[in-house]
Amino acid sequence: VLEYVPSDLTITVRSDITLAALDAITAPHGQWCPLLPWGADDVTVDEVLRRGQRGPASATLGAPRDLTLGVTVRDPRGATIVAGGRVVKNVA
Repeated sequence: VLEYVPSDLTITVRSDITLAALDAITAPHGQWCPLLPWGADDVTVDEVLRRGQRGPASATLGAPRDLTLGVTVRDPRGATIVAGGRVVKNVA
Protein backbone atom coordinates (compact mmCIF):
# COMPACT_ATOMS: atom_id res chain seq x y z
CA VAL A 1 0.00 0.00 0.00
CA LEU A 2 1.49 3.29 -1.10
CA GLU A 3 -1.16 5.57 0.42
CA TYR A 4 -4.42 5.00 2.28
CA VAL A 5 -6.75 7.78 3.42
CA PRO A 6 -9.76 6.11 5.05
CA SER A 7 -11.65 9.38 5.44
CA ASP A 8 -11.40 10.02 1.67
CA LEU A 9 -12.22 6.39 0.81
CA THR A 10 -9.11 6.25 -1.39
CA ILE A 11 -6.21 3.83 -1.45
CA THR A 12 -3.13 3.76 -3.67
CA VAL A 13 -1.61 0.31 -4.12
CA ARG A 14 0.87 -1.62 -6.23
CA SER A 15 -0.71 -3.86 -8.83
CA ASP A 16 0.53 -7.07 -7.20
CA ILE A 17 -1.54 -6.71 -4.00
CA THR A 18 -4.35 -9.23 -3.63
CA LEU A 19 -7.95 -8.33 -2.92
CA ALA A 20 -7.73 -10.37 0.28
CA ALA A 21 -4.83 -8.18 1.45
CA LEU A 22 -6.81 -5.04 0.57
CA ASP A 23 -9.75 -6.26 2.61
CA ALA A 24 -7.46 -6.99 5.57
CA ILE A 25 -6.07 -3.45 5.41
CA THR A 26 -9.41 -1.67 5.02
CA ALA A 27 -11.53 -3.82 7.39
CA PRO A 28 -10.37 -2.10 10.61
CA HIS A 29 -11.88 1.12 9.21
CA GLY A 30 -15.19 -0.54 8.35
CA GLN A 31 -14.34 -0.50 4.63
CA TRP A 32 -13.88 -3.17 1.95
CA CYS A 33 -12.66 -3.46 -1.62
CA PRO A 34 -15.62 -3.11 -4.02
CA LEU A 35 -13.94 -4.91 -6.95
CA LEU A 36 -15.29 -8.32 -5.84
CA PRO A 37 -14.76 -10.54 -8.91
CA TRP A 38 -16.31 -14.00 -9.06
CA GLY A 39 -14.08 -16.60 -7.45
CA ALA A 40 -11.45 -16.34 -4.74
CA ASP A 41 -9.97 -13.17 -3.22
CA ASP A 42 -6.42 -14.28 -4.01
CA VAL A 43 -6.43 -12.43 -7.36
CA THR A 44 -4.34 -9.28 -7.69
CA VAL A 45 -5.53 -5.79 -8.52
CA ASP A 46 -3.59 -6.12 -11.78
CA GLU A 47 -5.53 -9.24 -12.79
CA VAL A 48 -8.89 -7.66 -12.02
CA LEU A 49 -8.16 -4.44 -13.92
CA ARG A 50 -6.46 -6.08 -16.91
CA ARG A 51 -9.26 -8.59 -17.40
CA GLY A 52 -12.06 -6.22 -16.39
CA GLN A 53 -13.33 -8.94 -14.08
CA ARG A 54 -16.81 -8.21 -12.83
CA GLY A 55 -18.48 -9.80 -9.88
CA PRO A 56 -21.86 -9.93 -8.16
CA ALA A 57 -21.66 -6.30 -6.97
CA SER A 58 -20.77 -4.75 -10.33
CA ALA A 59 -24.40 -4.12 -11.24
CA THR A 60 -24.80 -1.75 -8.31
CA LEU A 61 -21.22 -0.61 -7.57
CA GLY A 62 -19.84 -0.51 -11.10
CA ALA A 63 -17.15 -2.29 -13.09
CA PRO A 64 -13.48 -2.12 -12.08
CA ARG A 65 -12.84 0.69 -14.58
CA ASP A 66 -15.64 2.72 -12.93
CA LEU A 67 -13.98 2.37 -9.52
CA THR A 68 -10.44 3.23 -10.61
CA LEU A 69 -9.44 6.89 -10.35
CA GLY A 70 -6.03 6.57 -11.97
CA VAL A 71 -3.32 4.16 -13.04
CA THR A 72 0.38 4.33 -13.78
CA VAL A 73 1.76 1.55 -15.98
CA ARG A 74 4.99 0.73 -17.75
CA ASP A 75 4.69 -0.50 -21.33
CA PRO A 76 6.90 -3.21 -22.90
CA ARG A 77 9.35 -0.55 -24.15
CA GLY A 78 9.79 0.80 -20.61
CA ALA A 79 7.80 4.00 -21.11
CA THR A 80 5.67 5.12 -18.17
CA ILE A 81 2.03 5.88 -18.94
CA VAL A 82 -0.15 7.79 -16.48
CA ALA A 83 -3.93 7.93 -16.87
CA GLY A 84 -6.21 9.78 -14.49
CA GLY A 85 -5.18 10.64 -10.98
CA ARG A 86 -6.23 10.77 -7.36
CA VAL A 87 -9.19 13.13 -7.17
CA VAL A 88 -11.50 13.41 -4.20
CA LYS A 89 -14.61 15.51 -4.62
CA ASN A 90 -16.32 16.80 -1.52
CA VAL A 91 -20.01 17.27 -2.16
CA ALA A 92 -22.12 18.80 0.58
